[in-house]
Amino acid sequence: MNCCDEYGDCRQGRDCPARKCPHCYGIGYDASGYACNCTSPAKVARVGRKDHAREPLPASHSRIYLRSLAKALLLAFAVMLVSGLTVALIPKSVRYDCATAEIHPDVPKAVKTECRKKRTTA
Repeated sequence: MNCCDEYGDCRQGRDCPARKCPHCYGIGYDASGYACNCTSPAKVARVGRKDHAREPLPASHSRIYLRSLAKALLLAFAVMLVSGLTVALIPKSVRYDCATAEIHPDVPKAVKTECRKKRTTA
C-alpha cells in the first residue's frame, strides 16, 4: 500500500492507512526514539526537500551600512598609524631665536654664548 497518489503527491502523512501502528505510525520507532514492537514498518514514500535553486536573501541595509562603517574605521586607523609613525621617525631638532635668547629663561647658557658670538662676528 502506498500513501501517495499517482502524481507523486504525498500529503497524508501519519494519517496514511499504510501506517497501522498507533505508536510509531509505521516508521519503526516511536517519538522517544526507541524501536517500536510492531510487526514491520510500513513502506511509505519519502518526499525530499523541494527548495531547488533558491535565491539568496537580499542584502539588508544595516549589513551594508556596517560593512562601509568598518571599512571607514579601518581606513581611519591606518591613516592614524601612518601619521603617528611619520611623526615618531622625524628627527627632533630644537631651534632657538637669538633675538630673544638673552631675555628668555628657558634658553640654555651654551646657546646664549653661541648667539653672542654670532652677534659680534656679524
